[in-house]
Amino acid sequence: MWKDIINKDLVVINPEIESKDALFEGMVNHVYNQDLIINKKTFLEALKNREEMSNTELIEGVAIPHARSNVVDKLFLSIIILKEGIDYKNPEMGPAKIIFFFGCSDKTHKEYLQFLAKSSRLLKSDEFRAELIEAETPDEIMDILYRYEEQESDSESASNYLMILTMNKTGKQSEIMSAMVECGITNASVLDGISMAKKLAY
Repeated sequence: MWKDIINKDLVVINPEIESKDALFEGMVNHVYNQDLIINKKTFLEALKNREEMSNTELIEGVAIPHARSNVVDKLFLSIIILKEGIDYKNPEMGPAKIIFFFGCSDKTHKEYLQFLAKSSRLLKSDEFRAELIEAETPDEIMDILYRYEEQESDSESASNYLMILTMNKTGKQSEIMSAMVECGITNASVLDGISMAKKLAY
């Protein structure tokens, strides 16, 4: 439920920022002032380190910066709406206008990945994004979130798909599983296997 991780005080519309760095610093200052993190410098570093791994503007006009750190008091989501957008340093995706900013500790990592997946699904909707951009107040943003959450709950039992992923080297297994959850794949079975050639040889 969105109400467990966000309230209207964590929604910011058109802050006065002009760069990605200023956005990150502003976001961290805001959640610090809301008593959601206990050390700004440490969390900002974790946020930037995650961003260096790969740019988090994964949908055109939408960025989902996130970080895991033990300086986070509780799992949170902050939404920033930038009606004119800012350069998020991902030319293929253009200016970022909608920011879903997450933070969590090691204790809430599973819930955090689930909310990342939920956000990713919602933000792929053109209608949802348009409504967020048009909203004028934090209360409107919250109403939109709650309404779409109800719609998603009603349609959760729709289509199911099968995906089979084979890994020859399992060293990256945890990273791959985390990425799958971020993409919305929250239910999977992991099986150890052996190739037929190896079985025949030994």
